[in-house]
Amino acid sequence: MGVGMTFELSTLATQLLAEIAADPAGVVSPSVYETGRILDLAPWLPDCSRRLAFLAAEQNADGSWGGPGGYGIVPTLSAVDALLAVVSSGRTTGMSTTHLQRLTKAASRGLWALVGLLGPDGPAAADMIATELIVPALVEALNARLSALAAEPVAGLEPYAGTVLPLPVGTDPGLLDKLRANPAAAGSKLRHTLEVLGGAAGLANVQPANANLGCSPAATAAWLNASPGAQTDALAYLLDAVRRGDGPVAGVTPITMFEHAWSVSALLGAGIQVPVPDDIRKRMTAALTREGVAVGAGLLCDADTTATTLTALATLGDARRPDVLLRFDTGEHFQCWQGERNPSISANGHVLHAIAGYLGRGSEGDPLRPVADRLANWLVDQQQADGSWLDKWHASPYYATAVCVRAVKSADRDEPIRRASRWVLDTQRDDGSWGVWGGTAEETAYAVQILAAGRAAGVLTEPAIDRGAIFLRDQLARIVSSSAVHPPLWHDKDLYAPRRVITAEVLAALRWANSQ
Repeated sequence: MGVGMTFELSTLATQLLAEIAADPAGVVSPSVYETGRILDLAPWLPDCSRRLAFLAAEQNADGSWGGPGGYGIVPTLSAVDALLAVVSSGRTTGMSTTHLQRLTKAASRGLWALVGLLGPDGPAAADMIATELIVPALVEALNARLSALAAEPVAGLEPYAGTVLPLPVGTDPGLLDKLRANPAAAGSKLRHTLEVLGGAAGLANVQPANANLGCSPAATAAWLNASPGAQTDALAYLLDAVRRGDGPVAGVTPITMFEHAWSVSALLGAGIQVPVPDDIRKRMTAALTREGVAVGAGLLCDADTTATTLTALATLGDARRPDVLLRFDTGEHFQCWQGERNPSISANGHVLHAIAGYLGRGSEGDPLRPVADRLANWLVDQQQADGSWLDKWHASPYYATAVCVRAVKSADRDEPIRRASRWVLDTQRDDGSWGVWGGTAEETAYAVQILAAGRAAGVLTEPAIDRGAIFLRDQLARIVSSSAVHPPLWHDKDLYAPRRVITAEVLAALRWANSQ
């Protein structure tokens, strides 16, 4: 790497961290699901017209919203339900006939898409946060609206009056019924998706943390609706969420520690020489408690964020003994939190990286050593036959594979890295990019990082790395100026993109591309 490029990366990384330090809430792309829920649950919030415009702009050509296949079920249900809530109520007062017709047409096209998505040949809903609760809740609400259309018709929606939408393949409506009967059974995990309870008893008894419910605008709005004498700090949280999105809202906000830890560990872990603002250091240090670290104030502490924060602090010269992670240990793998339905591959990768990075070499007598060895073996066992890894927090295998490659590298396991590298070499696109649905800067950044580790493990990866780096450099100006649109690939209640984290990964990949 030339001196000029090295200096440019350091300069861009410095600017990125300064932006992160000045805006601790973090930046997340707007959510179709969450915006739809806000339209329904909080019509009294300002900028309703901008939320409607956002939904109209995000509709796919086939009438759905969101990603392909099962990724479209939750956002399409939410968007259609929100549009019906508007066009079939008194909320159209003052709306032009043309505008009303456009919204009605969007709802009609969405209903047509749902008939296919929810039909017997439709896909299973993608495994996202609380999908097993959100889908039956939305189908129930939407069927109630369609039933009401029979009594109060809306021009343009007559064919759907009285239609009963089925649940998608594999959905168990009994789970939602049990939860509504006993909301306390879900514990703190429910905070992020409190809106699924509707008007269930006990909703108002839940208390917000950091003025929000689970860092979710929809959950917070549901709680406000059920709470007499709504608290002004929770209302302020919602108003800020609307302001930050210029109308639409993010599915999870704030994401302070996620953005801080992932960005710092990516940049410094790649060897980019950059001063980290004191505010970022102080926030990460203060966030690390005996319970771990949470993505943002209002959410549970989790193993993923805890491990990545420990790694980020270690890159700053503040290596902490990672014993706090042991509270997430099941004896086989690590869970993000107690009661997790299925383990996260990437979270376990981050845990291994934090523990193995702390141990280094010559630590055979440390009680953490057998934990690291066990976890390394577990991760290797999870590797797919083609050399990739898959995870529940991201739609792309390139993310999980990059995390796991970094983890097993820290545990001195080279063969899994070679297998992953060969998979990446086989899947590069003609333009030098990588991507599960199409070439993206984010996935290309992960692929380049994997190949950089493969190069160190003896795989000939240089030509592919060079082509990937050219693809990234061609987009760099737009990425750092925030004008690039990153396809949402991260899992929450629907897909989202954390722009600053992606920028950090791109800068890190360009540094790794030329590190010998």
